[in-house]
Amino acid sequence: MPSLERLQDTRGTVGTTRIEIDHLGYEGDLTSKHHRNLPLLIRCATEWPERVYYRLHLAETLLGLDRTADALAAGHAGIALAQRSGTARSRIDGAVLCQLLAAHQLRNGTDSLDLIEAGLALHPENYGLLLTLAQRNLQHGNAETSLVIARKLQAIDPDTLTPGLIAYDRDIFGRHAVAMEIAGLSRLGRKGEAAAVLARTARSAAR
Repeated sequence: MPSLERLQDTRGTVGTTRIEIDHLGYEGDLTSKHHRNLPLLIRCATEWPERVYYRLHLAETLLGLDRTADALAAGHAGIALAQRSGTARSRIDGAVLCQLLAAHQLRNGTDSLDLIEAGLALHPENYGLLLTLAQRNLQHGNAETSLVIARKLQAIDPDTLTPGLIAYDRDIFGRHAVAMEIAGLSRLGRKGEAAAVLARTARSAAR
């Protein structure tokens, strides 16, 4: 955050501690939240124009308000900013921004490969983007590579990931990756293998 970064720049000390927060997320109609956040994000993006983070959440909020053209403009400006930046924080935020726009394009039936590739260039080990790539490949008839990615994600134990600047939804490595594997196998006509994966998942859930 800018205030913490200013403190560090003046040789102040920022402590760290290991804590866990159980966040139940946001459900239902978020329109009021988006309307509340929009002027704050516009102000922050104006006051700290070098911060990709604000462009990311501005684009997300604008999408939530169905202001697609404005969201895409804010998003692409943020991606360009991330590509020029040398900081890890900006590049990671830029990759998440690429994922946000790519997922939007996938939902609307538009190819998102350029955004996914741009995001992976910024942060090659962004597992959310890898899942988005698998979804894109399946949508465009490349089930084999989608299957490879799905199995790669399932092989990762999220508990072993080094804490860093991005927190991943554990379902990326679990049910979302499993669903992608089943879809890939089914698309390839390997129905027996798909059924076996589904049965294995059901047994695991029952334990």
